Amino acid sequence: MHSFTYSTINNTNLGLEELNKEYKEIYLNNISNFFTDKELDIFMNTHKINKSKFNKLISTTINLYIINYLPKYIGVFINSNISGNLYFGINDFGNIVGIPFFGNLNESLISQTIYETKKFLRSNYSNNLIDEILTNIKIDICEINNNSINKSDYIQNLNDFQKINDQIKVEWINYLIKYQEWHKEISKYSAKLSAFLDSAEIRQEIAEWVRLHKTKIQFKKYDLEKIAKIYENNIFINRNISFDFLDLIRNDYSHPIKWLIDFKDYKQIEIKKNKPNHPTIKPLKEYNFKFCSNIDNISYLLKKLKCKFYILKFTIPLFIKPENRCIEYFSEKQSKWLYKSRILTKSGPGCL
Repeated sequence: MHSFTYSTINNTNLGLEELNKEYKEIYLNNISNFFTDKELDIFMNTHKINKSKFNKLISTTINLYIINYLPKYIGVFINSNISGNLYFGINDFGNIVGIPFFGNLNESLISQTIYETKKFLRSNYSNNLIDEILTNIKIDICEINNNSINKSDYIQNLNDFQKINDQIKVEWINYLIKYQEWHKEISKYSAKLSAFLDSAEIRQEIAEWVRLHKTKIQFKKYDLEKIAKIYENNIFINRNISFDFLDLIRNDYSHPIKWLIDFKDYKQIEIKKNKPNHPTIKPLKEYNFKFCSNIDNISYLLKKLKCKFYILKFTIPLFIKPENRCIEYFSEKQSKWLYKSRILTKSGPGCL
């Protein structure tokens, strides 16, 4: 059976990730399953929260993180012949954020969840190897001491979060204004050809566009000035443009309507090039959920309620596996079995 140890640590930086160290910061992305927006608003303003419900949220979150990440890094470390450490509660820069919990975080949930990861692991050598690995994993439940978080940090986080959200709103308002203008423009030049002939403004545009082609060699044999004046002076007799007629003059640059067809295509292509890109991030409708899902944002509030903070360290032991044998893990995100090992790149350690 895997072993548990309990320890304490000061709130410091543990350094950057290494080949044998992988950090995972914990986010409470499922917080909306446990608390309403109103409950979180009360929490943010009066510092009151249902502690029992909060602990259930943390327990569920730990379970999800173990299921999602432990099988992967068991395979990664063992395939690389490394005794590796997987940490929960530390960000990519090595800063300890922690996992909040009211009371003592015990091993019961963690122990059961480790066994549940077996179904996400397989070996082409022997499944007994998986049992042996899971049995020999060491888990350290480490309580953080001196977690100095003050009110000004919380207020700053709240202000920064609000500022970012306000900026996103501004970006979306500007985008919507630009999009409306763009849509109006593309609609203008998506009208029927007969509507172009009814617009003095567009006819003048066509005339000027036709004249731009006068210096081009392929159009020297056509009287483009005459065609331009036809549009300027609006001297068309028949404005009924049928499909049969369009097919008839589709390649005839001596006919004014051919220039109308090309002008319409040209304008649509040019306008589409300038279609505004919408911002990648939308303004937050569920503001409280998003803010409170980041543990760093609410650490001050939780500390005021005497909440403890922990990090979890999973030590995957070194196993000398037979040559050409590997351990694979099942990725639910990709819906397939994967083989990966630990490598060192210019930007730090990674999995390949």
